[in-house]
Amino acid sequence: QGALRVYNYMGLRRGDSYIRVETFDASKSKDLKKIVEDNKAKFNATPRETTLGGKKSYVMDYKASKDVKGRIWFVINGDVLYRVTINWFVPEEKDFLPPFEKSVSTFKFN
Repeated sequence: QGALRVYNYMGLRRGDSYIRVETFDASKSKDLKKIVEDNKAKFNATPRETTLGGKKSYVMDYKASKDVKGRIWFVINGDVLYRVTINWFVPEEKDFLPPFEKSVSTFKFN
């Protein structure tokens, strides 16, 4: 099932380092743990429970490519599943990761 909306925030210099927010219809399946379990193999990652925007969520760290790492959060708000992804260029992790983590920490739901 495709995303309802996709927001991609990326700079001008590196196309492999970005923040992406995708929304999906969750009206038929609100079982967040099952959704995450169904997705973990795709990222070859182990989910951990956390919060995002004050709501229960799951996060996974994964390797996007040889020089790119990623982190992805899954959270449900109402009938909407949010999938928030950050990817960053590993050789410049100290420049990319802190502002990306700070940006995601400000995520809020209306």
